[in-house]
Amino acid sequence: MPRNQRTDSEPGTRERILRSAGALFTEKGYAAVGIREIATGADMTIGALYHYYSNKEALLIAVTEDALQRAVAVAKEAADLDADPTARLANLVRAHVREQGTGAELWNTSAREMPRTDADGSWTPVRDLRAAFELIWNEVLQAGVEAGQFQLRDLSVTRLSLLAMCNSVSTWYHPAGRLSLDELADLMAEMALDLVQGRRG
Repeated sequence: MPRNQRTDSEPGTRERILRSAGALFTEKGYAAVGIREIATGADMTIGALYHYYSNKEALLIAVTEDALQRAVAVAKEAADLDADPTARLANLVRAHVREQGTGAELWNTSAREMPRTDADGSWTPVRDLRAAFELIWNEVLQAGVEAGQFQLRDLSVTRLSLLAMCNSVSTWYHPAGRLSLDELADLMAEMALDLVQGRRG
């Protein structure tokens, strides 16, 4: 069972391990990364790393939990900035695009690697965090429907479509491109509102 083995000795060690693992998973993909590489990146021996995490899957789970905890906090803050559903959705999209544009490729890596079955419950915290994140989006979309501001054929499909659009930013956005990240976030917020409000060009 991939569980954290120790988290309270040597302050900062766990964070160093997770930074190394996250950077390598993002750069090479989960399957191509070995424990030795992660240990080297964290400036420690493999034996020392195993005191904290029992295997590579435990590391992926821990890195994903950290990323999702941040995503939930950012989404909640963005959704709470305004009471109006249209403004709330625009804020959500902007915030998520900014997150995806600043090195959030791991989001997509973890989504690909998460198993469909989880016999020992190791991925339960990750699934719970994803559910909490999706609930924020669902609540904003539902509020827009109830206020007569959004026209949705299917709320879940709309949420998935919006998130797919935002998540894709991590795979192609470059700071040296035509649009700054803030400009891209504003543009995608407008595109999201076009979708949910049935606006055309």
